[in-house]
Amino acid sequence: MYKNIFDGRYEFLKVIGKGGMGKVYLAKNIKLETLWAIKEIKKETKDSIDFLAEPNILKKLDHPAIVRIFDIDEDENNIYIVEEFVKGISIEEELKIVKSIDEKVLVEWVKEICEALIYLHNLKPNPIIYRDMKPSNIMITKDGKVKIIDFGIAREYKKHAVSDTTFIGTRGYAAPEQYGTSQTDGRTDIYSLGVTLYHMATGLGPSDPPYEIMPIHQINHKLSEGLEYIILKATRQTPEERYQSAELLLLDLNNIEKFNFEYRKRKIMQGIKSLIAMIFLVSFLSLVYAGFLRVKQEKIAAYEQTIKEGIKIENNKQYAKATLKFKEAITKIPNRIEGYKEISKIYLKQRDYEGCIDYLENQVLNIVEEAIKDSDIYNILGTAYFNDKDYNNAVLSFERAYNIEANEVDCIRDLGVCYARTGKLDKAEKKVEEIKSKNMAEEVDWYLRGEILAAEKRPNEAIENYNSCIQRTKDEDLKKRAFISSAELYGNNKDKIANALDNQIAILERGNSELKEKNNLQIVEMLGAAYYEKGMSAKSNECFNQLLNSGFSRPHIYINLAINYQQIGDFKASEEILLKMKQQYPVEYRGYMQLALLYADIESKKPNESRNYNKTNENYQLAVKYAPNGEKTTELIPLINLIKELKKNNWILEGNSSAGK
Repeated sequence: MYKNIFDGRYEFLKVIGKGGMGKVYLAKNIKLETLWAIKEIKKETKDSIDFLAEPNILKKLDHPAIVRIFDIDEDENNIYIVEEFVKGISIEEELKIVKSIDEKVLVEWVKEICEALIYLHNLKPNPIIYRDMKPSNIMITKDGKVKIIDFGIAREYKKHAVSDTTFIGTRGYAAPEQYGTSQTDGRTDIYSLGVTLYHMATGLGPSDPPYEIMPIHQINHKLSEGLEYIILKATRQTPEERYQSAELLLLDLNNIEKFNFEYRKRKIMQGIKSLIAMIFLVSFLSLVYAGFLRVKQEKIAAYEQTIKEGIKIENNKQYAKATLKFKEAITKIPNRIEGYKEISKIYLKQRDYEGCIDYLENQVLNIVEEAIKDSDIYNILGTAYFNDKDYNNAVLSFERAYNIEANEVDCIRDLGVCYARTGKLDKAEKKVEEIKSKNMAEEVDWYLRGEILAAEKRPNEAIENYNSCIQRTKDEDLKKRAFISSAELYGNNKDKIANALDNQIAILERGNSELKEKNNLQIVEMLGAAYYEKGMSAKSNECFNQLLNSGFSRPHIYINLAINYQQIGDFKASEEILLKMKQQYPVEYRGYMQLALLYADIESKKPNESRNYNKTNENYQLAVKYAPNGEKTTELIPLINLIKELKKNNWILEGNSSAGK
């Protein structure tokens, strides 16, 4: 029996739901006459169960797929949660009517739920873990949208907690870790959502025979292979084997059709096998088939030989020629992945990270069937995003690689580094623990610990860890990363570290000396920039010229080199560099801007009667033409001010290209 009036504001109208810990009432606000849902939770086990996340946080939740919580109150016996009343039907009730839900509809609903989980799991300072995802807690509104209700057992995820206090959740839908074995986190909600998705697709709940998550094709062959893959991935018993974030689950839902390639391929192969069985009945066709196999084997051998030749050329740093060789291999067998991998690695070696990202995202992953299930592809993509300093997309790429191959040390390390650089230090710490639990090399632990310390603004301790890694590791790639991370840390903390610029130059010179791969492009570029800042123009020019000669001809390298020459008074060398840049990048406004400034500097050294600012004005006009925002482009301001001054003094006449005094 319940009281008719609660808190002097709400009138309980009827019970609309019951559970093991309490009831849900339909209530009416007495003054406003609006309808609300009030969840009543018994307090009798409150000491052993953390029922609620911090109340003020719950009241601030604001997402279209999450029921709005307006108030949380309590008396001696119960906790009361006043929630938005959602008009509609729960998925549980819908399943009683339709048995199972059409795949297209349920995928759209689950995408909306994923968006809500992404919101909850990324709340600051502590994420919210929902912990009770099931069909009865998801409402379908009148406009066909979904809304998560009932936050009675939600909790905040605490970074340093070892485990939850006790089991809580709905058996069958609850993840194994909810039984008190470890702390629940975002992967707990992913498990429950996977079970819910299975129930929606098949009409079978966890309490229905066969009492386990089966491959859905065995239940309904019309359901897609992509949906089966997603469900099985989401409901794995071990959290590390599930989707590591709701973002990754949503990514696969948005690309569900890609997972059907292998299914169709299998069907085709089954048909071919049946055909082959018939062919063997006829001797002539058997000979034809044998000839086909021989041709296929020869084709594979030719492909593999072409790849080997390309790698040999690549090792000699003839990257353009190597790329052509790998493209030749791809034309032989377009659905093999090796050629695409090697081309993407060349993009990395040339430090063309944007090119690598574009190649993999817009060509390889959209065309090559094997690519979406190849961890190396996602590791390369993650590395490109990382070096382009797009750490959020790097996280997503490395998480995809980790989901495919969870025991790859480089992937675990790089994922941990990206977590640290995106401020997800709790996840980075977990990767440190994983490295230790899998008995991976100690120096990997030193390196990743250095990244975490750097993210925590403890640069000196971070540098100590990087140095320990450098001294211990025999892994050249890891050593290079430690050198670069250490140099970056010096560069970013000049106000906190004594003699930071000198130390940065020293660690980069040491890296160039100790690494087997001499003159690594990234280290050379960083050295050039550090020498430039130090005022060591000759050494800076040496580095930038080395980059250009190695094929790393990016606009900023040309410009830095030209500025160096201009500052030491070698105008001819500066002009030659910028004209080379103009040939390679004819629509790059910064080259024209620097040429205009150079020509103005040259003219300023002449007697007044000999000056001619034609070239200055011509290049200024081209810079404005190609700049992204014309004269409003911020980088053009110094040049624009110079042109105004020249016009004011009649060195350049309005309406004419230029004039001399």
